[in-house]
Amino acid sequence: MGVRGFVPRVVAVALITACGSGGSASYEQTHSASQILADADLATISSRSYHVSIDETAESGPASAEVDVENGNVNGKIIESGIRTRIAHVNDQTFVYGSDLAQVLYLINPRLGDVVNSRAHDTWVLVPPEMWKTGFSTALDFRKMSSCLKRLSGVSKKGASTISGQEAVELDDPARSQFYIQIAAPHNYLRVVFRTSHGCATDATARSQMITWSQYGATFHITAPTGYADLKDLGAS
Repeated sequence: MGVRGFVPRVVAVALITACGSGGSASYEQTHSASQILADADLATISSRSYHVSIDETAESGPASAEVDVENGNVNGKIIESGIRTRIAHVNDQTFVYGSDLAQVLYLINPRLGDVVNSRAHDTWVLVPPEMWKTGFSTALDFRKMSSCLKRLSGVSKKGASTISGQEAVELDDPARSQFYIQIAAPHNYLRVVFRTSHGCATDATARSQMITWSQYGATFHITAPTGYADLKDLGAS
């Protein structure tokens, strides 16, 4: 603890010893690792909006995501295998930008990829619900991740640090994973680093993964695109 002004250190120490510091122990000192993880889990459950960045090494190579989340709605982009996929998920409907969707479809259904590329290249496309349920939603299921982390054993406190300008307490698990949790209430996750494959990672195939949250409580005004095409109709043509 620093001493303001030019008061000699020895005098300051004597005064503190005689009178007491008057301060209280900080959150990371008074709470165990399991308590901190439980608080972070509660914060995750109640979080309604935030920006999240994901960087990972997947089986297919490097992958990343930049996504805004607000009240269950999502807007952002995912990059994997060199393919950018812009997505919007609003009121249980999922949209992918046409030119991006075509690139994905070329890998699994070239004929449909050609149709999308020629008829919906510059517009959003409504895709089947399964594309969200089996893909994007899993990668963004932080409640499941948080619940998993809360049940970990052998987690220890490693001190305080700063993540995106926020004071955080660092927790480490036996697998060398690092969890940075906001010291101030409501104790949100600020960053999670899985250095190897981990059962709590949001991508089960990831060999490493780093997730960083910011802009908690922000308003992103996520709305469904207008004038979109429907992949079901395009596939029937």
